[in-house]
Amino acid sequence: MRKKLIERSERPVCPETGGHFKAKWGDSLNAERLAIFAEMPTITSEKGNFTATSTQFTTGSQFRFVEDTVLPTHEFLICDDLGREWADHIGIDSERVVFYHSKHKTSRSSASAFQDIVGQALKNLGNLSPQSYRIDEKTIFWKSDYVSKENGATQIARLRHGISVDDAVTTFKNAINSPYFKKEIVLVVSFISKAQLEGWLDDLQNGVAFGERNEVIQILWFISSLISSCIEANAEVSIYCKA
Repeated sequence: MRKKLIERSERPVCPETGGHFKAKWGDSLNAERLAIFAEMPTITSEKGNFTATSTQFTTGSQFRFVEDTVLPTHEFLICDDLGREWADHIGIDSERVVFYHSKHKTSRSSASAFQDIVGQALKNLGNLSPQSYRIDEKTIFWKSDYVSKENGATQIARLRHGISVDDAVTTFKNAINSPYFKKEIVLVVSFISKAQLEGWLDDLQNGVAFGERNEVIQILWFISSLISSCIEANAEVSIYCKA
């Protein structure tokens, strides 16, 4: 599921005026940025509904989509949502750690929602390679079951895949010390459509007026900031969104 790593960073875009978009977002950089987007099916909620006997996140939720999609690609998958979370899900392999950040919203172009999830990703970039004691501090939490803010305790184990939390912790530590260590950030958002984003980029390039222009310019600004920060941190980035 790894997507293309954007390898070029350039001058930021002005979110207030949209200046520089017309010159830069219509050329090959446009295609490069869109390369980090992958389509996902229709999502109806972020986590779904729970009961005291739930052992899985609800079908049609973002959390279930992430687990169904990426679980086979990792040695360990942990749900780190709530508390002092580093990500909603963490994928751990012998030479790779991936943070999955999910956010659901019914709007089709919410700059504020995108700012929130980009902010969460940027805040936790450093936690992709934390000090060993900070991973150890996660052990008890990761050994617990998921507790929903709305519905209380469940039987959803935070260790979603893998032999044990202790093995996950050891693998995380070993991965960081590997000379081939790879860090990845994956955003999962339901309020951006790849096809619509392509259309809006064309409109910006061609000077066509459209109602969502200010929101879209802000979203593009956040995408640029995310890519640039990930490049500096030597991390790959990809985004799942609506078709």
